Amino acid sequence: MSRNAAVLTMAGGALVALALSIWVYVTPLTGATGAPAPLLTGFGSLAILVATFLLLPRTHGGFRVLLIVLTALALFLTAFAGAMMLHPEISVAMAVAAAGMIWLLADQQMHRQGARS
Repeated sequence: MSRNAAVLTMAGGALVALALSIWVYVTPLTGATGAPAPLLTGFGSLAILVATFLLLPRTHGGFRVLLIVLTALALFLTAFAGAMMLHPEISVAMAVAAAGMIWLLADQQMHRQGARS
């Protein structure tokens, strides 16, 4: 159950950030209408959403480590882009996704240690 909740938290944060990025791009008077920044932020959110489901079956290996590093970088950069666009709600959504990622990694580590003993 914990693993499913972690995936829902990470994917939910990424989906909310994607929806907010599209809203910022389309809605007039948001300060970033038609600019490339919300599109790039939305692309980062979409990449995090895809990484969520790529991380799920991985329990060990070099690809998992690379995916963790790239996902953490995408989380940070997307949150930073949201803050630079003066839309902190995108940064909050990325913080929720980061909490889900930490939860997912901790749950996978607990299962790995439990399997060894």
